Amino acid sequence: MRNTSSGMSLVELLVSLGILSIIMIGMSSYMVAQQREARSLTEVLAKIDIEKLLLTSLADGSVCTAELSNNALNASAPYTIDTTSATTAAATVINLSGLHASSAVGSPFIIQTGSAPSPMAESLKVNSITLTNFISTGIADQYKADLIIAFNGALIRQLRPIILQSIITTKSTDPINAKKITGCTSGSSDVPVGYGIMPKWDGNWTGNNFTCPTGYTLTFQHYDCHCSNNATWAVCIKN
Repeated sequence: MRNTSSGMSLVELLVSLGILSIIMIGMSSYMVAQQREARSLTEVLAKIDIEKLLLTSLADGSVCTAELSNNALNASAPYTIDTTSATTAAATVINLSGLHASSAVGSPFIIQTGSAPSPMAESLKVNSITLTNFISTGIADQYKADLIIAFNGALIRQLRPIILQSIITTKSTDPINAKKITGCTSGSSDVPVGYGIMPKWDGNWTGNNFTCPTGYTLTFQHYDCHCSNNATWAVCIKN
C-alpha cells in the first residue's frame, strides 16, 4: 500500500532547520552591528557635549586661570613655563588631573582623568588633560597654547582629542626658565571672550539650587551625578 502522508521527511526537516539557523545568525550579526553603530554615535555625541560644556565653562577665563594659578583650587598650582627659548616653551607640558566647574574652591569637576564625564556614554573616559605647545604671541609674557583632552576606554572607534586654544599670561618678574602662569583665557569659543558669558556653579552639593545673577539669562544647565556629591552648573549670558 502506498504511503500518502504529507508530513516532512527527516531530511527536509534538517534542511529547514539549517536555513532557519543561517537566517537567525544573519539577523543576530546585523543586530550586533546596529548596536555597535548606535554606541559609536552615542560616544561621538557625548564628546561633542563635553566640548560644548568646556567651551562655555572656560570662556571667561576665571576657571582656567584658577586651575593653573590658584593653589587652593589645584594643589599642583601655580604652574610654570620655561620661556628660555621658543623650543623650551613649546616643549613645556602641563598635566592636569581635572578641570573644575568654577573658580570657587570646592567646586566639582567638569572632567577628570580616569572618569566618564558624560552620562550619555559611560565607556568614554578621559585619559589625559594637558596644556602644551606654548608659542609667544609677540606680546611680552603672553603665549598661545593647546589644551588637549584625550579619551580612552572601551570605545567602538578611537576618537580624536578635544583641542582648545588658550591664551596664557605669565608673571613678568619671574626668571625666564620658570615663569609662573597668572592668567588663562579660552581662544576657541565662537562667542568672544568678555561677551558676557558667566559660567557658574550653584554652590550646593545636594541638588539644583541655581539662579542667574540679575541682568543675566540662563542658557545652559548641566546636572552632574558623576562625583561624590551631586552638583549643578550653568552658563548665564548678559541680557
